[in-house]
Amino acid sequence: MTKLMKTYWIDRYDHILSREEFEKADLMSIVDVKDSPVLQEKFLVEEERLWVFVKTWLEVIEVTHTQVFIRRNALHHKVSVSSSQQALYEQLERVSVMEVELNHQGLVALEAIIKLGVREILTVTVQANDSVLKTGYDMAFFMQKIEQLTLKQLLDKTDLYCLNEFEEESFWEEAMEYKQRKTKITGVAFGMAIGDGLGYPAEFLKREEIQAKLLENGFLHPDNAFIEVTDDTQMALAVAKALYHCEDLEPATLETSLRKYFIEWLNDPANNRAPGMTCLASCERLEKGLPWLEATDKSSKGCGANMRVLPVGFLNFTDAMIPEVAQFQAAITHGHPTALVASELTAITVYKLINGTSPDQLLNTLFEYAEGQKLNYHTEYLQRLWDRPPFRTPQEFIQLGWEECLEKLKAVQEGLLKNDEHIDPCAIGGAGWTAEESFATALYCFLLSPDNPLKVLQSAMCTSGDSDSIACLAGGFVGAYLGIDALPVDRVQNVEYQEELKELVKWFA
Repeated sequence: MTKLMKTYWIDRYDHILSREEFEKADLMSIVDVKDSPVLQEKFLVEEERLWVFVKTWLEVIEVTHTQVFIRRNALHHKVSVSSSQQALYEQLERVSVMEVELNHQGLVALEAIIKLGVREILTVTVQANDSVLKTGYDMAFFMQKIEQLTLKQLLDKTDLYCLNEFEEESFWEEAMEYKQRKTKITGVAFGMAIGDGLGYPAEFLKREEIQAKLLENGFLHPDNAFIEVTDDTQMALAVAKALYHCEDLEPATLETSLRKYFIEWLNDPANNRAPGMTCLASCERLEKGLPWLEATDKSSKGCGANMRVLPVGFLNFTDAMIPEVAQFQAAITHGHPTALVASELTAITVYKLINGTSPDQLLNTLFEYAEGQKLNYHTEYLQRLWDRPPFRTPQEFIQLGWEECLEKLKAVQEGLLKNDEHIDPCAIGGAGWTAEESFATALYCFLLSPDNPLKVLQSAMCTSGDSDSIACLAGGFVGAYLGIDALPVDRVQNVEYQEELKELVKWFA
């Protein structure tokens, strides 16, 4: 049987085109550069990027040496050729086969060969394992029969895009969607941690006290300060671990996984950031082995239920699994129906923003979503959590949660109509100590300035209530909408739990 090769064509273009667009495009040809220093400089920059791609490609497929097939073309000087490149060209036979060790010396030689190939002086084929890379005349990047893992690794490490020759449209869309999804998930992960940390020193302070301490940058941290997070981020990482290491999301398996990582958080020496009493007490009961229905605080709707739920919004099936998982991760510590619903709404907000819902559509989308969910009690997960006075049915239990959260959504809607940036956001959505209030106030801060991450974070941390939890959620929302590149670089680089946040992104992107 003939073995299929995965083939990569390389050329100097970094714009993604469909096959039809590519054929019609009036792209810069190498002949256009001869008499234009500006175009030649542009060409050389793109050429260097292509070489980075080739090196990355070799790293991804993990080879130590490669076989290179070379066919000489006519030597033309449309781009300047160095004396060493000229000498290399003259040493080559009309058709050459070379074994290249991928050490420093071999990479130097391969770089020269690839660049001569991009300049159309050579036609180069690089074979490594079962993969092939070729240069060709006027060929855009594409990948043929490529494994998804290899694609993701290449897209992670290079800014160049790829086009599949046989299924170009679906491949192109998938590659673009992957890049966008990863950018947004990274934005959520770092946005929540940054918001959490920036809000940490403001927690328990009145708004006037916070404002009196603000630095010129509008925060309590200097721009390049290390940002220490709270239990909000720690528990969000625990939820992410529980989801990732869970074999499936069935109730028993998920409960075991959540129990494991919540207990791990409970006993972590770094769990000294003013953790919530409900989380601590419920996790202590979980550690003792009590069934979760006995371990949870059935009367609590504290924000500990939803400050940690953002990773649930990364679930990339449809939004079908999110309600059950979001409510259940809340239920094992906070058993009030409003805690469950606020957690679901928080996760759904992240999911909607990652998947393209715009801020001006978001409130209406959430209203419609809430109306459709009001009577859905997830019995398989929640069991008989509802069974207590004054509730007579599961639907009556969960409906209370939806009604309280809908009231908060209406408050956000009314607050946005006033559009007053000077008012304390807690006057709109509530102080944030409860789950529905932290969700509503964070949502208000986000929707007030959705295109300005700094304003979102400033509004959320400068609040008279639970500033770290409000800013944690607001930072996650703006990260889901704008992606990691919109967040301030110094904050991204200086927030705590760098490696854990990056690992979380790898799990879910």
